[in-house]
Amino acid sequence: MLYLILTEGHYRKYVDHLRGRVDQARAGMLGLMKTVGMSVFAEPMSGNFIWARFAQIEDAATLSEDALRDGVMLAPGAVFRPNLEPSPYMRFNVAYHGDPRLRRCLTRIAQSGR
Repeated sequence: MLYLILTEGHYRKYVDHLRGRVDQARAGMLGLMKTVGMSVFAEPMSGNFIWARFAQIEDAATLSEDALRDGVMLAPGAVFRPNLEPSPYMRFNVAYHGDPRLRRCLTRIAQSGR
C-alpha cells in the first residue's frame, strides 16, 4: 500500500495541497498583522510560524496574560529563550489567522496602545 501511495503520486498531491493551504494561512496571518499594526521579525517564505510584535510592548508575556482573558492563548517569545528572558516578540501559528477571537484580541490591543 505504501508503495502505491508513493509511486502513484497520491502523497505528493496531498502534500502539495497541504502546502497551498499553509501558504494561504500564512498570507492571511501576515495580512492580519499588518492590519493591526504589528511588525513581523522576518517575513517567512514557508512554515507554520510567524514572529511578530507590537512596537509599544516590550514584554509579550503581559500581552499573553491579557489575551487569555479573551480566550486566546499566545506564545510569548520568552518561553523560547533558555532563561525565559523577556521578549517583545510573540510566535503565532498561521493556522489561527481566521479565528475571530484572535482578530478581536489583537485589534483591542492595537487600539488600546498598550
